[in-house]
Amino acid sequence: MESNIQTDAAVGAPQGRAYQFSVFPPRLSSKLNALDYNMDHKRRGYCLIFDIEQFHPSRDLPRRHGSKIDSTGLYNLFRAMSFDVILFKDLTAKEIRYQLEYFASRDHTDEDCFACCILTHGEHGQLWGTDARFPVDLMFNHFLGDACPTLAGKPKMFFIQACQGDKLDHGMTVYSSDSVDSSAGFYSIPTHADFLIAYSTLPGFYSWRNTQDGSWFMQAVIRVLSEYHLDLDLLTMLTIVNHQVAYYKQSNATTPEFNGKKQVPCITSMLTRRVFLRPKKIQI
Repeated sequence: MESNIQTDAAVGAPQGRAYQFSVFPPRLSSKLNALDYNMDHKRRGYCLIFDIEQFHPSRDLPRRHGSKIDSTGLYNLFRAMSFDVILFKDLTAKEIRYQLEYFASRDHTDEDCFACCILTHGEHGQLWGTDARFPVDLMFNHFLGDACPTLAGKPKMFFIQACQGDKLDHGMTVYSSDSVDSSAGFYSIPTHADFLIAYSTLPGFYSWRNTQDGSWFMQAVIRVLSEYHLDLDLLTMLTIVNHQVAYYKQSNATTPEFNGKKQVPCITSMLTRRVFLRPKKIQI
């Protein structure tokens, strides 16, 4: 049960033939058929954290108390997984766009992957900078394969803590016999491949944040990845995150309308391989 609860809400295809090849060219077979992403580049890559806690007075948006707990935990987590972590605090929508464009334009040839976290208010496909809203797609469009070719074929991971609407999940009681406790070459890939977008909640729903302990979703991400990243792949860990938020979190608010509510994160994966985030070996 939780106290001091807040939400992160703001007040026809062409016809054609499809060809299937039964055998890959020999030079490409091992690369294309790899089960896991290559995480042996010189560097792990960047992790950008956008922590939007206070907003312009003209926007009449409540301060996101507890957000610093999330951003500090994420900073330490991604540092432990060998990322170059950069924390941005209270940027405007234009400043967020600029930083995304800048890092997408960098050369990521020697990096394994890219990660980005944003903690802010949101509503119906929109996220807030300190002064204005912007489409959630802005977070990842600059990193599509044709826009950021040096990250093509590499995992690009986005973690979004924000409301997606104003619906409340009332939960339901489930009766079950199962106890909850108990080398050279060329090939083509889609421009939207290799993305993972982890939303704190479903489209249309509130996302809950404890003003003293941080958000349900990000705290579960920090806890689970810290414990399991040496052994498990990312999607498996995020399934555990979903489980922890869905089964073990429930709002405890003084207002009846917001009391006893539930939440489940929403993971959208276009990954084509498994992602392991073990610390990198020291280069000698």
